[in-house]
Amino acid sequence: MGWFGFGKKQDTAAPEDRLQNEIRLSDAQSWSDAFDVGSGSIAGPVVNSETAMKATAVFACVRVLAGAIQSLPLDVKNVNGEPLPHAHNMWKLLNEAPSDLHTSAVFREAFVSDMCTVGDGIALLDRTYGGDTLGVYHVPSNAISVTRQDGRLKYAVPLSSGFEVFDQDDVLHVPFLGMRNNRGLSPIQYARESIGLALSGAEYAGRFFSNGGMIGGYLTFPSKVGEEQAHEIRDYWMRKHQGLANAHKPAVLSEGGEYKNITLSAEDAQLLQQREFQVADICRIFGVPPWMVGAMEKTTSWGTGMEQMFTSFVILTLTPHLTRIEQEITRKIGRGYKVDFDTKGLLRGDTKTRFEAHKSAIGGNQLPGFMTVNEVRAAEGLQPIEGGDGLYRPLTGDSKSPTENTEENGDGQ
Repeated sequence: MGWFGFGKKQDTAAPEDRLQNEIRLSDAQSWSDAFDVGSGSIAGPVVNSETAMKATAVFACVRVLAGAIQSLPLDVKNVNGEPLPHAHNMWKLLNEAPSDLHTSAVFREAFVSDMCTVGDGIALLDRTYGGDTLGVYHVPSNAISVTRQDGRLKYAVPLSSGFEVFDQDDVLHVPFLGMRNNRGLSPIQYARESIGLALSGAEYAGRFFSNGGMIGGYLTFPSKVGEEQAHEIRDYWMRKHQGLANAHKPAVLSEGGEYKNITLSAEDAQLLQQREFQVADICRIFGVPPWMVGAMEKTTSWGTGMEQMFTSFVILTLTPHLTRIEQEITRKIGRGYKVDFDTKGLLRGDTKTRFEAHKSAIGGNQLPGFMTVNEVRAAEGLQPIEGGDGLYRPLTGDSKSPTENTEENGDGQ
């Protein structure tokens, strides 16, 4: 089941052999460049996972999604539902360093970025003979061919020695959305025209301003101008008046010459409005609210306050991706463990709202508590205190004090 050569042969492989095998993965990047050629959009630019990132809205959406997911702690529990201590190897593998090559944050960002552009996040699993996971290694998913053989998925991965085929048990594969022909649906592929418009709009704006805000025009003279003289006048005009540095220099024309501007301004061409629309259109593709990528809208359907809008983002956008990742890790890497992303930190409200909720949870206003003091402290990142593990039950008229009532409940039973 091992694939690196230092998985099943962990006890005998020399350190230099292990490092040499790891370096083999770097060749996959050059393969990915050959595979991901993309295709032209109606607007003109070629759109693929690489060129699409040159559109600022695409880059920002991918950055927001990858950054949010890489920052979330991954809770790991055993078969009995007990959380693993942070010193446990499985917890370290999933939260600190999935391999010797990258930290967990860097691995997750690369993995999620592939999900958002290529349509699939793919990583190879290094195992022992017994099936224990030793490492998780990201590979560019646009270089990998996925086929189905005998009811199982097979992954052809380009290495320095050529293609090597891996079984689905040794591959972590999370699609961006659904599955078609054994691959996830790529937002870049399905939104090619919208992204192409954004790229062409940026190029148009760049050319507009590089020409000093003038796209074209013509010079007129009262008398006939020969071809050679016309070339000289045109070259002189371009040297003196093209580019931002020359944008506002006064023109000097002799022999009764006159310049006629036949172009539209950026505002007349609705360039800015078109570019703003493309930002919102790309945000719709990724499910990211425009305000999170710096596009400030006057109205929004994500909620009326920052807390509501962010909660909507976590529930509607992040949760589907998190669920797919959790299930794939539990199925492939965990094997006896249950993993869940901890989103409580993202869903925490403002201080006043949070404290009022905590007060109600532990039994404020003489109502029965449904959280212990230590559970509330844990939610705030605080250490437990002695006597804080009992649920509060309001007194019913007997002589017991609130303290005695809490202590009697003890462990909350």
